[in-house]
Amino acid sequence: MLGRMKRYFYLFLSLLLLVMITEIAGADFTEGLVNRWTFNDQKELLVDDVGGVTLLNGGGVTFSDGQAIFDGGGESFLYSQDPRVNSERFGDTKEFTVWVKFEVDSYRDDIARLVRRNETGINSRTTFGLTVSGDSVTSAVISGSSSTGTPAGVKFSDKKPNVVAISFSSALLRNYGNGVERIRELDNLTINDKGSFTVGGLFNYNSNTFSQVFIGRIDEIRIYDRQLTLEELNKIEAVSSSNVFQAVVSFEL
Repeated sequence: MLGRMKRYFYLFLSLLLLVMITEIAGADFTEGLVNRWTFNDQKELLVDDVGGVTLLNGGGVTFSDGQAIFDGGGESFLYSQDPRVNSERFGDTKEFTVWVKFEVDSYRDDIARLVRRNETGINSRTTFGLTVSGDSVTSAVISGSSSTGTPAGVKFSDKKPNVVAISFSSALLRNYGNGVERIRELDNLTINDKGSFTVGGLFNYNSNTFSQVFIGRIDEIRIYDRQLTLEELNKIEAVSSSNVFQAVVSFEL
């Protein structure tokens, strides 16, 4: 009986250690993380595991192995009008960073929107965006109808996963991709505090049309409530299904 109790005790300790290791592997120790979508939880694929914000599926996005798959169809986008990823998070002079890990599958248009925050899908009312164009990723913030902040583009790969980010403060815009940054100094820029957060293209909520579509896979999306430095961006590691460990414990009953 005592031997059996010891085996159960060791099994309990092993499972407890497994949970602790898994949580550490999936953690992000960069200050300011407020939202993170990893698409790993089969029960809550679109719920952010930090802030609890739910993205809505336009209807055409599918999920497999912790990836959101965008096929470029008319319903292939995710979006949210939750104020926690809109007016409360972005606008005026609020600092933020949006970080995305993605892979490109194919191209339909010259311009594809990875992440876009805009009012009713109108270009002139966009507040910021991460855009795939040609072989580069660009970031922009817009004040009024002018694209006042657009650093040079950063090269990305169509052969392997990429990590990119837009990082904003009223004085500086950082365009980041795969360890490289391009910056543009800003003059106390204020951006629109209204909009809808959209992933995978540009959706016009007035005409119910979809354009500038992204065709590929997104592994993870993160939002930070401050502007991250190049060093901090370089340290971020994505959460993947490989972070979920399995333990095999052999014992005799």
